[in-house]
Amino acid sequence: RRFLGAVDAAFDEEDAAKDRAFAGYGIYGLLAWSIVPILQYKIREIDDPKSKYSRLHAAVDLQAKAFPMVLAWSFKDVVQQFLSWTDQVLWDEILTSIVLIVVVCALTHYKPIADAKSALANGRNTLKNRYLALPYNMMLGVGWCINAVASFLVKRLNEYAWPDLPVAARSVLQLVFQLTYFGIMSICVLRLDAYYHLKKREQELWEEQDLTDVTDIEIRRFEVELVANNLGDTLTHALAFVYGWGVSDLLNVLYYAFFMGCSSYSKCPYQQVWYYGIIVTVVLGWYIKTLSLQEYRSLASKSYRSFMITAMSLTVGWAWMNVCQVTTDSFVDAWNSVRFSIWTKPLCYLFMSVFVYILMVEIYYQILDELRYIKRERDEFHEAYPTVPDSGSRVGSFGIGLSSEATLQRDPEVPNDQNSPKPPESI
Repeated sequence: RRFLGAVDAAFDEEDAAKDRAFAGYGIYGLLAWSIVPILQYKIREIDDPKSKYSRLHAAVDLQAKAFPMVLAWSFKDVVQQFLSWTDQVLWDEILTSIVLIVVVCALTHYKPIADAKSALANGRNTLKNRYLALPYNMMLGVGWCINAVASFLVKRLNEYAWPDLPVAARSVLQLVFQLTYFGIMSICVLRLDAYYHLKKREQELWEEQDLTDVTDIEIRRFEVELVANNLGDTLTHALAFVYGWGVSDLLNVLYYAFFMGCSSYSKCPYQQVWYYGIIVTVVLGWYIKTLSLQEYRSLASKSYRSFMITAMSLTVGWAWMNVCQVTTDSFVDAWNSVRFSIWTKPLCYLFMSVFVYILMVEIYYQILDELRYIKRERDEFHEAYPTVPDSGSRVGSFGIGLSSEATLQRDPEVPNDQNSPKPPESI
């Protein structure tokens, strides 16, 4: 019925627009998931075989890192348009979230798919492995669905609560609602992630326990595998995007609604969108560096650092994506007001894409060059001043038995305290 509505004049224009949008994004998703794996398989053939610090390598490597984003966003857009097409209140988001979690969990832990992902990580780049590993690009869509459920109430309150209030009062309430949601969501996400990491540690230790009852062993194996590996891996990957949207939405409300009086970034002048991009880049870039240098021992603190660094990186990326979109749309509207053409918008977006790609390649090349310089300095320092870390300082990733993130591994060629010769006794 919906499909026929796209071509049947009996349906109103709004339903027909939803039908066309869902059909269009569905075709786009199929094309992306059909073509991008082939490009991923072939792109390394044009890489620079002599140096990994050349601009050609930077361009190829950057494009290779962008391909998974194309796959992830295409799937997310299809899910988003599907929920808009169903046009229900909350229950379709809940049902779709449950179905996606189960499907993605089953697919990503199906042995041929997991083996293909592992093979790609080990350098076995084949076309079959590229297509088999496609389900790993569905996490963003799962995260978007969960975020739609989690933020449903706060979005309804922001949209419909006290519509007769002045803009200033509504912006304050909007900020209060968003802060409350972010606080509750943060506690739930961080505690859930810490719980899954605890189960992960149990999975590493349970075989060392003296369990003689076969039934008990099988029950423990099932519980740990289900919670730590299957649901845990899927949910923690998806919840990282939920946390990222929470941080981004909070900063958007704080800047655009509270300070600028705009309902969203698309309603503000492009200059204000540029200011936001610059501010979040400077402030969040500093905080990312600060968090990266700190060490935490508790599971909740480690989860906070991991989620917050990911969320701030996504927020900066989304901010500059909005800058490009609003700037291009502002130019297109100004141009079409004088000389209208249907080719103005696609040509402007093509020019913006080429310009941004060239700029990002140059920035990425400079980062690689800086990393090469830092690596050379570090290697020269370790050659001049070889050190042996104290074995007692190696603390587990979660406090037990694993090497710390900031602890260097012991060089096997350097003698330690047990195998080094004892000094001669004084006479």
